[in-house]
Amino acid sequence: MAQMNHWDVHDVTKDDEEAGLVSRMSHQIFHHRDILKRPYSGPRDTRFLNPKDGRPTKLVVQCSDEVLANRSGADWSRTTTVNKGPWMFRLAHWATADGQSSVFWWLPACAVLTIVLLSPFPVTTKSRNNGFYESVPYKDWQYPYDARNRHENPPYHGVPSRPLIGQIERVSEPAYLCLADGMRRINVQEWRKANGNDVALEYVMVSYTGEQFVTDNDKYSLNAIGQRAAKTANVKAYWLSCSCLGPVSEQEENVWRISDVIQGAFEVVIAVAGPVGVKERGELPVELLNQWGDRLWTLPELLLSPERDIQIYTLNRSLDPSQQLDQCLDTSPDRINRRNFSRFCQDDSIVGQLIAHYEGSVILSRLELIATALKCLERRHTTEYLPGDPSYSLMGLLRQRPNARKDDSGFQAFARLSLANDSDLLLERLICLLPPKPDAPWYSFQDHWDA
Repeated sequence: MAQMNHWDVHDVTKDDEEAGLVSRMSHQIFHHRDILKRPYSGPRDTRFLNPKDGRPTKLVVQCSDEVLANRSGADWSRTTTVNKGPWMFRLAHWATADGQSSVFWWLPACAVLTIVLLSPFPVTTKSRNNGFYESVPYKDWQYPYDARNRHENPPYHGVPSRPLIGQIERVSEPAYLCLADGMRRINVQEWRKANGNDVALEYVMVSYTGEQFVTDNDKYSLNAIGQRAAKTANVKAYWLSCSCLGPVSEQEENVWRISDVIQGAFEVVIAVAGPVGVKERGELPVELLNQWGDRLWTLPELLLSPERDIQIYTLNRSLDPSQQLDQCLDTSPDRINRRNFSRFCQDDSIVGQLIAHYEGSVILSRLELIATALKCLERRHTTEYLPGDPSYSLMGLLRQRPNARKDDSGFQAFARLSLANDSDLLLERLICLLPPKPDAPWYSFQDHWDA
C-alpha cells in the first residue's frame, strides 16, 4: 500500500473483491492512513473520526421511520431513534403515548412520578467530563516548527535534537567603528586591547537611506559627513552601516545588532542627498526627510536615538559634483528636536505615539507598543532581504530577540517574535480577528465586527 496522509483511491481489483473489501457493484476502493500511520481500506462511504481512537468510523444516523425506510442513494447507515432522555421523561411519555392514554396507565405513571419528585434522591444523571465535549485523541505528532524545549525539535545532522534557535545577544558597543582621525575602520576589541578598557570610545551614528546614497563617491561622502559629525560632537569615532558591518562573514550577525549600536551612540545624525533648491537659513529639506522617514529600517534609528536634537547633513545634488561635499561640510547642519520629527512621516500620528513612548511622556502597554509599531512598520518601504523584514525591524524595539531565519514567512517571523516576548496574547488576538476582506494580509488589525 502506498504511503498516504489522507485519502487515496484506485480501481477495484479481483483481489479486493476476494478479500471482501468491496462488492462487485462498487467501482473504487478507498485507502486512508491517519497521523499514526494506521491504514484503512474500504468502499466509498461516509465516515467520521471516532473521538475514542481517532479511526475513521462509519457514520450511523438515528432517523425517523420514513427516512429509515428509504435507503436509496446514501452511503451512511441508519438506525431507529433511540430514546436517551432521563427515565422520568420517558415514563411520562410512555403514559401518554398512542394507545396508552387511558386512565389505567396514566394514574400509575403520575403516582410514580410524584413519589420520585418528593424523594430526597437525585433524579438527574451525572454529567460526563464536567459537561464539556469529549476530547478528540487525534493529534499532530509531527515536529513543531520552532519549539522552546530543544528536545521537541527535529533531529539535526544525526544529533537527537538540533541546537536552540536562541536569542540575539545584546552588545555594549559595536564590533567595528571608524576613527574620525583618518576615517580608518578599527576592530573595537583589538583597539581596546591596545588602549585599555578605561579609555572612552564614544561615537556618532550616521543614519541614511540607500535610496539616496548609491555610488562609491556617495560612500566617501558619508564617511566625510561622519568624520565631521564626530569632530563637531568631540568624540573619537563614528559608525556607518556601509563601513562598519565588518567582513562578509560577520555582516549578517552585526545587522541584527544595529539597535544596540543606536542605543550606545553619543548622538545620531541624519544624512540626506538629493536636489535641493535655494535654501533660506533654517529651512529643512522636507522632501528628502520625507523619503528618509518612509523607509523601514530608519524608524528604529529615530525611536532609539538619544534624547537630543538631531543634526541633518544635506548633500545638494543640484550643485556641481565637485562642490556638493564641500558645501555640505562648510554649511552648519540643520537641527530638529526628535519629538517634532513625526511631521516628516506620512503616518505622523502613529509615529508621534511611538516617539512619546520612548521619551517617557506617554507610555504604551506591551500590547499597544507591538501593535502600533507593527502597524507603522508594515506601511514602510524597503528593498526586501527576508520576507520577515518588518518583524525583524520591530525586533530591535523589543527585549527578547529570537535569531532570524531565512526560511521564515512574514507571519512565522512575527509569530516567533510575539511568542518570545510577553505581548499580552497579541498573536492569539490577531488570529481571532475576522478581517473585512477574506484576502486581507495577516498583519491587518481591522476586524469585520469592529472588535
